[in-house]
Amino acid sequence: MKIRLFAIIALSFLLSACIPTIGNSEPRSSKDEFKKGVYAAGFPAIPYYKNSKVLESYGNQGYFGSASVTNDDITKVTKFFDESLKQLGWDFSVRQNSATSFEYSINNARQQGSIIINTTVDGKKTGITVSIAPR
Repeated sequence: MKIRLFAIIALSFLLSACIPTIGNSEPRSSKDEFKKGVYAAGFPAIPYYKNSKVLESYGNQGYFGSASVTNDDITKVTKFFDESLKQLGWDFSVRQNSATSFEYSINNARQQGSIIINTTVDGKKTGITVSIAPR
């Protein structure tokens, strides 16, 4: 029984390292930067939804933001963030604003922000908007 428990705990630590992230956990000072199609240098380590395409991002003196889109259903995207944020050291609460809009309030020891997940205007895609600031 103890061996099984140890194996489960060890496996969970191993798998938590497999969560794709946008940036890294070490903050970097960044100059004012706006990027199309990629993440700005120094972007914080938040879960990266692998089926999404980044449209644009910015970084300026510890403030970061991004907009991305995916063809996946909003339920699949919110489930991913529900499971991944805590594993990367983020505390969060989530509020459902409507049937097609969810807002995550996130924070860790150094940063705070939000992740908004909603259905795009055309009703065919899911948008992911990230905003991070220093604490």
